[in-house]
Amino acid sequence: MRFYLAVTFWGDEYRRYLCDYCLASLLGPGNIPDISDKASARLLIATTEADWEALQRWPTFAALQRHITVEHIPFSGTSDVHGRRMFAMSEGHRLLARKMFADRAQGVFVYPDMIASTGFLAAIERFWQQKFAAVMFMNVRFANEGLFADIKPGVPLVISPRELVRLTLRHMHSETQRSRFDNPFDDYGTSAYFWNVGAEDAVFHCGSWVPSLIDYARLSSHDESTLATWTLDGDYVTKNFPNEKEILYVRDTDELFMISFTPEAREHYSLAPLALYRIPFLRVGLKIVGAHHFLYAQTPAWLKEDQFRRPVRFRGGSSTEQQWRDIETHAARIVSRMRHGGSIFWKLGYFLYFRFIPIVCSFWPNRKTIARRFLDILRGDRVAWNRVRWRVRHQITGESSDVWDGRHQP
Repeated sequence: MRFYLAVTFWGDEYRRYLCDYCLASLLGPGNIPDISDKASARLLIATTEADWEALQRWPTFAALQRHITVEHIPFSGTSDVHGRRMFAMSEGHRLLARKMFADRAQGVFVYPDMIASTGFLAAIERFWQQKFAAVMFMNVRFANEGLFADIKPGVPLVISPRELVRLTLRHMHSETQRSRFDNPFDDYGTSAYFWNVGAEDAVFHCGSWVPSLIDYARLSSHDESTLATWTLDGDYVTKNFPNEKEILYVRDTDELFMISFTPEAREHYSLAPLALYRIPFLRVGLKIVGAHHFLYAQTPAWLKEDQFRRPVRFRGGSSTEQQWRDIETHAARIVSRMRHGGSIFWKLGYFLYFRFIPIVCSFWPNRKTIARRFLDILRGDRVAWNRVRWRVRHQITGESSDVWDGRHQP
C-alpha cells in the first residue's frame, strides 16, 4: 500500500493544532510508526511558505520525520472566491488530490483540528486490503476546547477509540449537542442526529460524510470539479467512484475513529431550551418536520440519504446488544418519519411556531420600516416590492439566502 497522508492548513492556531494533536496522535500505535511500506509512504502538507518554515521548529515535526517522508505542497492559504475559508481549504485539498492521483497513491485525508485514535491507519489499511476504494467517516464537529484539559499531552498522543469516545461525550461541542434528538434545543438545521445508549454510548444517524481514504490508483481519470465550488463532504467521492459497492461507510467507532474539535469561542450554538420543546410529544413532532425541511425539502448536495437512514454505533462504554438494538429501532422509526415530514398537523404547527408567530412578533418593532415599504409599494416602487417579497419568502421558508451557502454545514 502506497500510503499518502494529506493535510492543508495555514496560520499559527492551526499549526499548533496540527502538531500538538493531529500529528501527535498519528504517531501513536497503529498509525504512522506501523505503516507497512514506509519507503513509499508520504505526508503531504499544503501550506504557506511561512507556515512550512515554522513547522521545522516543532519537536513533533522532528519526531514525525523519523518515521515518514514529508513533502511541502506550496499553497497561498487564502481565497478570493467570496472570501470564504472553505474555498481556500478546498483549493488546498485540490492540490493534494492532484499529487496523490499523479503518484497513484492511496490517499488519506487528515485535518489539523483532529485527533486520531490508536489503530486509525491500521484500520484504513485493513479496509483497503478488503478492496474498498474509499472509506468514509461521519462529518461531525464533535468536541470543544474543554477536551484539551483532559488529554495528557505528549508525543505520541495515545488514545484508544473508546477512551476518545468518552472524552468526546464529556466535552461535546454545542453544534453536536444540538443534534441530540431528545434535547430541548433548536437544532438550527443539522445533518446528524443522535440518541444516547446509556451514559457512554450513542447511536448516530448522519447524512454528511468525509473521505478518510481514497484509492487514487483505482482511477483512470480524476474528477476534481466538486472542489472548485464545494468541499470534500460534497459529491467528490461519488463522482469518482459511482459504484457504491466500492465505498465503505464506517458504522462502528470500534472499527475506525477520529474526531474534530472547534473552540466554542469561534463557533457556538445556543442551547437555551425552546418552550414547546420542553414537552416530549411536541418536541418529537416539530423536530421531525424541521429535519425534513432541512435535509430533504432543499436537497442539499452533501446529503447521503441512504447513509442517513443507517445507524452508526458510537462506542465508549459497554452497552449490551439488546440495549443497542432497542435504541436503534426507536431511532429508525423517527428517521423514517423525517423522510416524509410528518402529518399536516405537525407541518402546520411547525409553520406557526417557527415562521408565522416570529413574523407577527416582528411587526411592532419594525413598524416604521414596514410602513415606509408599504408606501413605496403604493407609489409603484418595484424594488421595494421585490424586497418585501424576498423577505416574506425567506421568513416563511427559513432559508438564509437565495443560494445555499454552506454556513450551517457540519
